[in-house]
Amino acid sequence: ETSELQVQFKLKYLNSQLTCSLCNGYFREAHTIPECMHTFCKICIFRHFVINKVTGPVTCPTCGISLGPYISCGSKLVFDRNLQSVVDKLFPFFCDEEKKAEDKFWIEHELKMKRSHDVNDSANKDVKRRKEGHELIFHLIPIATSGVETLLPTLQKPCLRVPLSFKVSTVQKFIYKRLEESVQSTMKEQHQDIEILYNDAVMDPTGTLSSLPENISESSVPIYLNYRRKKID
Repeated sequence: ETSELQVQFKLKYLNSQLTCSLCNGYFREAHTIPECMHTFCKICIFRHFVINKVTGPVTCPTCGISLGPYISCGSKLVFDRNLQSVVDKLFPFFCDEEKKAEDKFWIEHELKMKRSHDVNDSANKDVKRRKEGHELIFHLIPIATSGVETLLPTLQKPCLRVPLSFKVSTVQKFIYKRLEESVQSTMKEQHQDIEILYNDAVMDPTGTLSSLPENISESSVPIYLNYRRKKID
């Protein structure tokens, strides 16, 4: 016989992690910018771009990091399924209210509901997207296979949960940002000076994590990626 452990806590301690800085409300369709790890409601971040009538490269509203041109900024935002599931579990009534509001909208505007095969098609496409965006847990471990001068500090939080569509260069940026924040780091190089390795082989920084073995997507255990300072010949 097993018993479930119940944990009680005050939501005020989590509010800062569950609210969007643009609307000050709880996340709805939380989307994260991988380069800086800042998160916003999907509608809030795109509304921010539209309202500000961005003509050049769009930037993160929090830290100002560039996301490239507006036309392609959507590819720089990743749906944060884990964070959104936390919000939905803590506030299940939000989903119920949204469903009621949607039904009311269809009725008030005398619009036809989506046909069943349209819904099925959307569901099939969603399943495909989830499969392609299947998130895996990566452990980032420093290594010095080319001499001690290539060894970098250990990350305080070495776990990274991302889909295989994640760029290797973004993993480099993630590690660099974490090392830069570390008081123990004496890092003087740029993120391009960090090499990412899998099974002792250096990964192409212009590629994505999908270059890893195909069966890796079926893994339910953490996958180890190594990183080191690029050796200068």
